[in-house]
Amino acid sequence: MDFVFDQKFERINFSETPLDKSEYENCTFVGSSFYKVGFSDIRFVECEFIDCDMSMIEFRNTSLMSCKFTDCKMIGSNFVDCNKLGLSIEFVGCKIDLSTFVRQSLSRTKFTKCSVVECDFSETNLSSSIFEECDLARSLFANTNIEKTDFRSSINYQINLNNNRTKNAKFSLSEVRGLLANYNIIVE
Repeated sequence: MDFVFDQKFERINFSETPLDKSEYENCTFVGSSFYKVGFSDIRFVECEFIDCDMSMIEFRNTSLMSCKFTDCKMIGSNFVDCNKLGLSIEFVGCKIDLSTFVRQSLSRTKFTKCSVVECDFSETNLSSSIFEECDLARSLFANTNIEKTDFRSSINYQINLNNNRTKNAKFSLSEVRGLLANYNIIVE
């Protein structure tokens, strides 16, 4: 496997010119398109993706270690098969709608000002994560560990308290209806 260090990739269409199977460390990808790219056996360590189209990506045995996604479009991306070892990611201002994170360990992950609509977090460990000013409409939390997770500034979440681990999770009073939706009660 080749190693690529401290490189900046700008405005490259990786859908047409595939990224080499290498280890990328401390690299920055700006304004590039990865639309429908299948990453397989690639390692990203301390990399940042800025203003990239990463929609419909599949991360097959791909390592994302201390990686940050800023203002990226990541609609329908599949994180299920990411390498679980050392998985550490952060999202800022991203559109992550319709993405899948099933059975991943995303403890301490920070989502800031993101659209996280219709994402699947089933059986995911999100303990001690932060959803800051995110829209979580129709996202699925089933058998999910959200202990100590902070949802206070986010909106539109619906979380069944009976089938998720919620100890010390933080919610806002204004969004409490999303926690009571399964109980067929009226909150006014």
